[in-house]
Amino acid sequence: MPMTEILPSVLVSYRREDSAGFARILYDRLAQRFPDRVFMDIEKIEPGTDFVESITQSVRQAAVVVAVIGMRWSGTSVSAKTRLLEPNDFVRLEIAAALSFKIRVIPVLLPKATLPDSGDLPEELLPLLRIQALSLTDAHLQDDVDQLVDIIARQFSEDMDPVTISGMPSNQGWSAILSIRESEIREIFIRIDGQGEFRSTGFEATRSARTGIPMPRIHFQLHKDLQDHDIEVKYINARGQVRGPFHMHFDAATELVRSTRSVLDMTEWIGFGGNEGRRLVYFTNLLCYKNAFREIRYSMGNDSLDRKLQFKRVPSHVLPGIDDSDECYFELPPGCKFVCVKLYYIDGTESVLSTFPWNE
Repeated sequence: MPMTEILPSVLVSYRREDSAGFARILYDRLAQRFPDRVFMDIEKIEPGTDFVESITQSVRQAAVVVAVIGMRWSGTSVSAKTRLLEPNDFVRLEIAAALSFKIRVIPVLLPKATLPDSGDLPEELLPLLRIQALSLTDAHLQDDVDQLVDIIARQFSEDMDPVTISGMPSNQGWSAILSIRESEIREIFIRIDGQGEFRSTGFEATRSARTGIPMPRIHFQLHKDLQDHDIEVKYINARGQVRGPFHMHFDAATELVRSTRSVLDMTEWIGFGGNEGRRLVYFTNLLCYKNAFREIRYSMGNDSLDRKLQFKRVPSHVLPGIDDSDECYFELPPGCKFVCVKLYYIDGTESVLSTFPWNE
């Protein structure tokens, strides 16, 4: 039997009393561009079903989660807390699951809406504040929605391989994470660098809400001191069919640059602030990913890039953190209106020169 093509999908996450109308507009436009690949209203869960597991499984099948955020997205409960702080809030569970599975989340701010303050968010949703949001405006609504569609289309064009691999560095080495387009998988098998037989990745403690079978583990550890690996992957789908082996090459430097670029595409590189009349520019966010950079150059008030940021390098698989010797911030000179930054990655590639204006 030929393999059925499972295409990446979009989940539209929203709070009904906050943004139902706008969510429907986004859904209709996305469904027009991506037929049968857009879904929402996963809170319609059958009685007797574990709703946390059902939401988690539904989110896990998405490639992109569009978080529609209006002026009442945080919600207010009878206890005067925001609903996002309630552990069983559906919106909280959807976004938290997406972030934990490293699924791309695109915050879409409705007219006059802003992201909540950090104090109104549970800890697992705080990464949302570092993601670049797309703002919808009444004056340019159609253009803004088209921009969202184009962003997702570009992502989908990169998600067509049956099996892909990404990595997450830690002090113990690289943790490899598999992404498989088929949504229901019985078991996954891997072989690293052609050594030995294929071995199972094992299983999670949870079961699929749809099939009742244990969820296979999609991550595994790589050797701490080796930077390159040839990975072979086979899996058994829900119909008992064996797919693969799929051959992939894992290069730590390439993966570090790729993952860093992905994060920086959605976050602000630098920040501005004030302290006792001083105007300060902060490089803290970039330094959180300093392992990926060979060099960071910047300039203040011109595009000469005449300054090089000083930071302490650590092995690529080690979570960097901020060292006491790292240059985290500088004071802007009088009259300076902008800062230019360019990133030079360890794989020899460069970013575009980016300009960040100081907002009074």
